[in-house]
Amino acid sequence: MSTTDRPIAWFLCGPSGIGKTIVRRDILATSPDAIVASSDDYLESLATGLNLTFQEAYFKFRAEAQRAFIGRLDQAIDRWRDVIVDRTNLSAGIRGVATSLLAESHHLVALVPGCDFETEDATAVLLRRATSRTDRPGPPIPASNILQQIAAWKPPTEEEGFAHVAACIGIPGGFSEELREQVSWSIEAQTADALEP
Repeated sequence: MSTTDRPIAWFLCGPSGIGKTIVRRDILATSPDAIVASSDDYLESLATGLNLTFQEAYFKFRAEAQRAFIGRLDQAIDRWRDVIVDRTNLSAGIRGVATSLLAESHHLVALVPGCDFETEDATAVLLRRATSRTDRPGPPIPASNILQQIAAWKPPTEEEGFAHVAACIGIPGGFSEELREQVSWSIEAQTADALEP
């Protein structure tokens, strides 16, 4: 749990292959009681159990996965615990479901792992990482999906209600203690601003 007056909702944002799952592990290493809300986890479990591809599970069970995702957010609210919102979170509209549910109970923090993936070189790296996934967690993602995700990307902003928006490195250890301290300062500043008459 965070050391602030409310728990933290860590929104991991960016296309597949950017390093969200690695950052998630780093957060869990320092906040082991955090609840993970991930529709991909739910779909991967179904795919494995039913011997389906991830894409097949997605098209067959996406509404059920969304309900499971919202259920995890509700658990974080009910248990007053930090939550890691592990999705691509490509736009304010997509992030809006979770931000609207968590805004009253949690401090909202957006983390964007990786690099400037709007450059050609970064796009090539993402395509390689996401379509092979030999050294990374998660199912392979078709190249066309990655290109669609990059085209749809709208970075998170403080106007969406985030106390802090930060880039971090999507490699083991990329979520640093220094970044956690910056988040704490931003939350303290936002809380102080809210208390001013």
